[in-house]
Amino acid sequence: MSEAEAPAKKASWIPILRYTVGLGFALFLFWVFSLFLRGELIAVEVGGRSMEPALRSSDRVLARAIRPNEPIERGDLVIITSPDDDGPDMVKRVVAVPHDTVEFRNQEFFVNGEPSPPPDGGRSCHPGTRNREYELGPGEYFVLGDNRGTSHDSEEFGPLTREYIHSRVIYRYGPWNQRGRL
Repeated sequence: MSEAEAPAKKASWIPILRYTVGLGFALFLFWVFSLFLRGELIAVEVGGRSMEPALRSSDRVLARAIRPNEPIERGDLVIITSPDDDGPDMVKRVVAVPHDTVEFRNQEFFVNGEPSPPPDGGRSCHPGTRNREYELGPGEYFVLGDNRGTSHDSEEFGPLTREYIHSRVIYRYGPWNQRGRL
């Protein structure tokens, strides 16, 4: 093989490589687009301050639909359908799962007898919260905002059944400097 043939042979792989990478990228975009079309992936803009500091108003997140037999665990960030008539969907944190005991006592929040302060260490519940206790049944969940003093959540409307919880927040894509998995 002469020296003139070697570069030509090497160069013939470049268009094939470009085509393969381009095709792979196009298939990936098609797959992501199909997830949006089927409702398995949704983009949500956070409204309000109820999830501060984890999520701020105007943050943009991606959420994946929760499958019927997929477990929902304590600590999950979820999108819920508002139990209020025609209220907007809300982002909340799951703090108690089926068969847990939830208690509001002396302005503190407890799950299974253990204190459960918010992630930011702020106020544990709304000012003036009365002492109450819930024993969660099968398929019942308790959701709270991280900024508990300003959040409309299970402290006000009580436990939710699973059908109110439809998506799990998986990724923040805006603002750009705070993007990443959640």
